[in-house]
Order: sequence, then structure tokens, then C-alpha cells
Amino acid sequence: MNNESLTNVEEILEREYKSNFIDNYANLIADNIASLYKHCGNDHQLTLQMLMTMSKDDFPLDDKDNFIIRALVRRKLNKKHNLMLSSISNDKIVKINKKPKN
Repeated sequence: MNNESLTNVEEILEREYKSNFIDNYANLIADNIASLYKHCGNDHQLTLQMLMTMSKDDFPLDDKDNFIIRALVRRKLNKKHNLMLSSISNDKIVKINKKPKN
């Protein structure tokens, strides 16, 4: 692959990654608003901007959390994208395969 086509692929990926982020960020914000309402109703002082910012917060993840995330990634790849990972190690390049047809 030459540099020009790599640049085109990188631009396409960047647009798709941004689109994926926006979609999932919106879902996270909506879920966090629902959690806030569930536990506080309207008895809070949070603005939408505050909730959006709070939804970007990172959480320290332990081994159990990372195990759950990896399982959810595998499930989503399988069900939504018909793909599977042949390796999902933090220190190895991700290898992706189409899910075999039954």
C-alpha cells in the first residue's frame, strides 16, 4: 500500500472512529442521565454540560473489569459485526477474523 492510499485509509478510519465515538458517547450520556434520574429524580444541580463532561471521566479498572470488557468486546464483535478476535492480548497486535458460518 502506498503512502497516498494509506493516508486515505487513515482519513476514512478517523471519520469512522469519530462517528463511533459520537454514537457511543451519546449512548453513555443518555445512560448516565437515566441513572441520575433513577437515583435522584430532578433533585440535583447538574447541567447537561456537566453530565457530558462527567461521562468522559475515566475509572480505574482492575483485572476483573478488563476481563468483563474483553468479553463484551468479543460479544459485540460477534453479534453486531460477525467478527472475532484470534488474539486479544494487550501486548500483541490484534488479529481479526470473520466469524465462521455455521
